[in-house]
Amino acid sequence: MSGDGHDHAAGAGAKALGGAILLNVVITVAEAGVGFHAGSLALLADALHNLSDVGSLVLAWVGARLALRAATATRTFGLLRAEPMVAFVNGLLLLPLAGSLVWAGVQRLGSDASPPGGMVMALGVVALAANAGSALLLRPHADDDLGTRSALLHLLADAAASAAVIVGGALMWAGVPHVDPVLSIAIGLVSAWAAFGVTRDAAHLLSEGAPAGASADQVAASLRQVPGVLDVHHVHVWSVSSRLRAASAHLVIPDAPLSEAAGLVELAQERLHHAHDIAHATLQLEAVACDASGVVADPRLASVR
Repeated sequence: MSGDGHDHAAGAGAKALGGAILLNVVITVAEAGVGFHAGSLALLADALHNLSDVGSLVLAWVGARLALRAATATRTFGLLRAEPMVAFVNGLLLLPLAGSLVWAGVQRLGSDASPPGGMVMALGVVALAANAGSALLLRPHADDDLGTRSALLHLLADAAASAAVIVGGALMWAGVPHVDPVLSIAIGLVSAWAAFGVTRDAAHLLSEGAPAGASADQVAASLRQVPGVLDVHHVHVWSVSSRLRAASAHLVIPDAPLSEAAGLVELAQERLHHAHDIAHATLQLEAVACDASGVVADPRLASVR
């Protein structure tokens, strides 16, 4: 994807995040107000979950805006790393929140208090509509931005929680006991699962892990298929952000003029782009293999040539 394409995608994602933020602020205030008035732990839990969504969306918006910053001499990839950092913070913030919802539900299991089921159902419907609308705004941009994807996962988890609130409200209306605290526990568990996934993915990206479908072995196999490449070693693959995959490798080729070698590099880069969506590839050409002979070579041990 070109630089203009990156900017357009990030800009559109930031606008979608802005709309989702507004929707979630409204529903958070409404659920909190009615939850306090009705004494519903489920509504208060959903409001707290929505509040976490607002924080998640704001952080994702900040990450999307920072990703638009141009590269500089001291930040050669710009601020693209802001996106996975935001996603990691989002996940860490949601984990203790999820635990608090589970704990609050457990503490209230012995209580006979039951809020008005009709009021709980009505707010659940409004919350579900707001979460679904926000998710629809973000869905087209989630594949290109981990920060936006983390916010979308928050919204989907909250939509599931809102649907559970609707069902729970109906059960309360029917007189079924202990529905309110059970809902709080369920919402907390769903939130914890979403938080774990987002945190895991962001940590993998921040630790320079290879993106899905582009391990060092897979990249080396693709490069060996390029005509003229005799061997491949010292391969590194990582993601700068969800939009930008990068790789470096040493290619052993027959001794050839620079003009021929340049054509081979172009073919190899095209191969990586089409096979693994790697847009930034740095390839070192060698007529004789260097000391780093393995596909995966520890950069701390490789000699400088």
